[in-house]
Order: sequence, then structure tokens, then C-alpha cells
Amino acid sequence: MSNQLDEAIEELKSENSNLRVLQQLKNALVKELDDFSLSDSDINEHKLNMIIRNLEEDLDRIESEKLHDWNPEED
Repeated sequence: MSNQLDEAIEELKSENSNLRVLQQLKNALVKELDDFSLSDSDINEHKLNMIIRNLEEDLDRIESEKLHDWNPEED
């Protein structure tokens, strides 16, 4: 991540809960993905597809590592 992004995230964390920061980041990422220009380029379609696939893989890994013992039916 860039230094500016790191600083902005730290500022948000000091003002909000970490979960709220994650929600704001998720909303910003979804908006950026929605707004990603595909124009007439297959290259951009491929890039968007790879970003989404890599994000899915990273989220699956985090879910497996962080939530492996969590059972939503117990809550």
C-alpha cells in the first residue's frame, strides 16, 4: 500500500472502529470495481477479472485463517 493510504487508514482507525474502517474500505473498493473502465479493451476486461479472482483468493485465505473455528449457527 502507498504511504498516503496507510496514513489515511491509520487516521480512520483512530476515529472509528476497525470494523467500520473495513466496511468503508470495502465500499470504496466495490465502487472502484464498479467504475473500472472496460472501454473497448479486452486487456481491461482481463485485468478486472484477475483483480477479482485475486481478491477472492485472498478473502478465502483470510476467511480460512481467521474464521476457521467460527460457527455462525452458534451465535
